[in-house]
Amino acid sequence: MDKILGFYCNFMARMTAKTDDQRGQGTLEYVGMVIVAALIIVAVLNLDLASSIASKLKEKVDDVINH
Repeated sequence: MDKILGFYCNFMARMTAKTDDQRGQGTLEYVGMVIVAALIIVAVLNLDLASSIASKLKEKVDDVINH
């Protein structure tokens, strides 16, 4: 994960250093946000938080239905 984040930071630094004007800056920021969101999703899936949250939610729904 650290290597991916390092690659992303290096990529962003190089991309912003090569452009003197602001053309395309919004697109670059948008791409950066998409990359960060993808990294967060990958991290959550690798930590298995999604299944843990889903099981806890199912548990609570079952408690409400059964009582």
